Amino acid sequence: MIVVGFFQPYLIIEFTVTSHKFSHTPYFKDYNERKPIHNRIKELEDQGLGYRRIHKVLIDEGWKIGKTPSCVHTMIKKRELRDEFLNQEVKCELDGVKVVVLRG
Repeated sequence: MIVVGFFQPYLIIEFTVTSHKFSHTPYFKDYNERKPIHNRIKELEDQGLGYRRIHKVLIDEGWKIGKTPSCVHTMIKKRELRDEFLNQEVKCELDGVKVVVLRG
């Protein structure tokens, strides 16, 4: 640092970070025990099946799932919201750089 008399120069950097990772949300909760069923639902959904047919296939395969097809529909909606939230873009912006001389 260069000191000139009673004045000292300071470098001020203004930096803005916009991210969803600073927010407290249940989407960061660990749900590893449910990942296999979510992956199977995604596979069946990619095959073009609706939530009612997916529910029937899951019951036939012996998965632990609710009694009504609407539980599969709810799982699909929640997965889509979670994926949308977790895949947000993180923005980092340099707003400005200044040199300010202040009295020390």
